[in-house]
Amino acid sequence: MRKRSDLTSVLMLSAIAFFSLAGCGGGGGGGGTDDDAPLAPGGSDIGADGVPIFWQVFGHNVAFGRLHAVSETADGGYVAAGFQSVDNGPNDLYVVKVDCAGATQWERRIPIDGSAIAYAVCPLAAGGYMVAGTSGDGPTARAVMVQLDGAGAPLAGWPKTFGDAGTAAYGMLAVNGGAGGFMLTGVSGPNLYVLRVDVAGRVLWSKTNYASFCPGGGAVGAAIAATTGGDYVIAGRTGCSFWAGFLMKIERNTGAEIWRQMFDDDEPANYAGLDAVIETPEGDLLACGRTGPNCFVGERSGRCDAVVVKTGADGKPQWSRRYGGGEIDSACGAAIAADGNYVVAGTTRSYGGDIKDPSAAFMWDDLMLIKITPDGGTIWHKVKGVRPRAIDNALALAAVSDGGFIVAGEAGGNGLLAKFDKNGDTVYLGDSYDLTIAVVTQGVINFKNAVDVAGIGATGFIMPRQIGAPLLDLLIAASRGEPPADFCNGGGAYGFDPVVPDPLVAGGSYTLTVSNCMSGPADSRLLIDGSGTLTVDAVSGAPGGAGYSLQVTVRNLALTVTEIGSAPLLTQTFAGGLRIARTVNAGNRSEVAGMPAGETLAVTERSGGVTTLAASYGPLSVHYTLSAGLPLAVGQAGDEVTASSEGQAYVAGVLQPLQLSPATLEAIDGSYRVTAQDASRLTATLFPSADGGSALLAIDTNGDGTDDGSLSVPWDFIY
Repeated sequence: MRKRSDLTSVLMLSAIAFFSLAGCGGGGGGGGTDDDAPLAPGGSDIGADGVPIFWQVFGHNVAFGRLHAVSETADGGYVAAGFQSVDNGPNDLYVVKVDCAGATQWERRIPIDGSAIAYAVCPLAAGGYMVAGTSGDGPTARAVMVQLDGAGAPLAGWPKTFGDAGTAAYGMLAVNGGAGGFMLTGVSGPNLYVLRVDVAGRVLWSKTNYASFCPGGGAVGAAIAATTGGDYVIAGRTGCSFWAGFLMKIERNTGAEIWRQMFDDDEPANYAGLDAVIETPEGDLLACGRTGPNCFVGERSGRCDAVVVKTGADGKPQWSRRYGGGEIDSACGAAIAADGNYVVAGTTRSYGGDIKDPSAAFMWDDLMLIKITPDGGTIWHKVKGVRPRAIDNALALAAVSDGGFIVAGEAGGNGLLAKFDKNGDTVYLGDSYDLTIAVVTQGVINFKNAVDVAGIGATGFIMPRQIGAPLLDLLIAASRGEPPADFCNGGGAYGFDPVVPDPLVAGGSYTLTVSNCMSGPADSRLLIDGSGTLTVDAVSGAPGGAGYSLQVTVRNLALTVTEIGSAPLLTQTFAGGLRIARTVNAGNRSEVAGMPAGETLAVTERSGGVTTLAASYGPLSVHYTLSAGLPLAVGQAGDEVTASSEGQAYVAGVLQPLQLSPATLEAIDGSYRVTAQDASRLTATLFPSADGGSALLAIDTNGDGTDDGSLSVPWDFIY
């Protein structure tokens, strides 16, 4: 569990630093400009499919600044907002409009209360623009909005400030193109801040009294997005001692919380945050940010990864994946590409080789653009930066109508707009650092099949007992003369040939036949048919009593089990053999499943007529322990199962015993690893949850020993 502490008194100050100093980019740097610096490189060109591309820097040799937001405009150009500081003066809110080739059409510096930074800009359907951000510094800051006309001039009555002292706005959404007003999110004091205003800037409502994200800790909203249902989703980070990213859905009319989901990898001493969120075409949510022990503002080196998470519309995680190298990396924006894949922008320090500031006051930051599939697989990964310049980073990203992407950020202490084509390429920058990162080779185990492979491993551990233990029980019941109707309580029957004696004797062999046996409670009944041969290998005590041991080998098993009433209909078939040994002592039961020499056990599962699992197991060795009042412990460290499926071979090994609910097999705790022949692997870690447990799948798809990303899925997706 994370260490939590009360940071209420400093949350506002750290929030301002988090966004205004480090932004979504990898880190520090900045300061005044160098009058002797060369002209900023860049310009415009033509990219793939004939679309304009450019790299434009604003205020070079004149001002220090950044661009924190960018949007495409109706005329095919772009409007961006951030701040500029001239001659080491206060920060002025800064807005610039460029055409489709990046040529400046107008720019505005707007002084507000001595210092101002814009974090969001929205073109308005009625014309002009709305800009939102922060005025003032630290504990005196206020959220600010200013409406501009088509030429960038503030309208009468604007700017307007909102909230108490210590309030900042980082994300803004124009409702119905601005005709329905605006939604803002940020922080007020230590608390998450959400504001709804009408088209004239009149407050409709504001909300800060959300339930605590951790004891004594508040939260910062970084971005807000609309959902298909009309409500809104906020991405941000908590104000706990170690930050955690979060998504929270709120009701459109009141801001009331609908659900929240935390993302912190459950790692101690980790700093995580989500800086952007969008809705995908299928109605899911995609968010990105950073996670790692060195993501705190001011860190100069160490491990911080860009992170991308995908959830369903209900916030339940589908997958989470890290991107980057061995230094500080982060993601600040996500967009949907024209082909339906996703693009993520951010900043990296991991790919600059040995070029760094000799004083170690800062390191080289480079802009990073990654295209990924809807399941998180990398399509391309590109890095762009100018040398000898300390900072080239991304702070915002938007997909644009020509199929390319526009990035706002910083280049050497000045505002940057960089236009990329669909392939993630922009203009040649001369003495630059221009790198395409090698895409991770997809191994046998990859992000597309990881859930299925995890299921193969889980089935290999759990299934031998699920089959073997009932077969032992039927043999014991037959030896004690119990009627078949006790087991087939809904109809049907089973029997052994020859009749099973009492007491059981080692060496006895009995053929089991099960016919139309309906077993279990009426609302979850199983239909069982099939046969198999059970041979008693060893026996002591009185099986079925308070203390005994019994080992049985099962061969020629051909069994079909159907869940009656399940929707869709679930059917499992088992064919082959296994060995099961049980010891009972004073109410405690331990069992060991193994495989007779030369035998395998084939398992096929069909759901709604579709095959969802087809695997063959053997050899295997799995231990089970069940004590009154305790979870079922499946496996112990060192237990292994060999499996094959669709022509691929896997070895699944228990790392920590899987703790499962005895009655429902819901996940509680434990971990296991599945490795393919090519050394690709996944590590599954189980967690309890209200809906049956979940599993985090860490995936090393190229087999180099380093996890390439992770997926978070419900346990019932796996078993």
